[in-house]
Amino acid sequence: MSAPLRFGYVDTAHGQMHYRAAGLGEPLTRSVLLLHWTPGSGAQYDAFLHELARRGFRAFAPDLAGYGASPGGARDWLIADFAKNVLEIAQVLTPVPFALLGGHVAAEVAAQAALLAPERISHLILDGSPTWDREFRHKLLADIRPTAPKPVEDGSHLVQWWQHILWEMKMWQPDFKLNDIGSAQAMRVLLNDLQSRFDFSGLRALAEFEMADCLRQVSVPTLALTADTDPLRDQHEKVLSLLPAAQSHVFAGAHPIHDPRRAAEYAGVLVDFIETAGHRS
Repeated sequence: MSAPLRFGYVDTAHGQMHYRAAGLGEPLTRSVLLLHWTPGSGAQYDAFLHELARRGFRAFAPDLAGYGASPGGARDWLIADFAKNVLEIAQVLTPVPFALLGGHVAAEVAAQAALLAPERISHLILDGSPTWDREFRHKLLADIRPTAPKPVEDGSHLVQWWQHILWEMKMWQPDFKLNDIGSAQAMRVLLNDLQSRFDFSGLRALAEFEMADCLRQVSVPTLALTADTDPLRDQHEKVLSLLPAAQSHVFAGAHPIHDPRRAAEYAGVLVDFIETAGHRS
């Protein structure tokens, strides 16, 4: 049976940032930081933290500012602000160079962190990277994160928002089903939205970030991930063209990040890359 997850907070300039971890007894030199998709929290990686720890890694999943149990107030942040905050967190959790993974919006945060402090990041893993132009990004933001619902006495605004969440889940996961796994995912999104008072700062930051320009400057050994049914699958080849030295992996079918039963498959790809890819000189 796997050891229980550990939870804690890190003091940063933005306040106390929450994280979950596994494998804290493993060497510092085998550290991985996982940045969750938005909306969401580090809870997305619970099963994957256990699996990485089982393979001898110290694995951490912080809640980005405004998500999970980390403080909000980041409504005007840019991707660079999230990246600086992540580097603050990492300085406490793993003072030596570490592998950094980010999914979707958090892939932008991870890539920006690799530009800001390449000496701190041994390996970069980008799990779905949006490289859309500015016009498309702003349209997407308006479509998927509408104005926060205004509370009404009969609570119908919550039903309306729940329907929106289900629509959004099906957009990002074409094979989404409201089974035990799907229900847990959707509930995490709903709870995060309520807890953050509908703070969509991560998505607003995405609308202003030029991922393509960032990727052209990345010098850290990089793995680009996607899955057959990931809505960002059509971005994968462009990402590889911007990162000609990057390794690539495409998961068959649905993305394993949405299914804890596939944690070993996902962790295996990460570990193989970290253990075989060269370090930045």
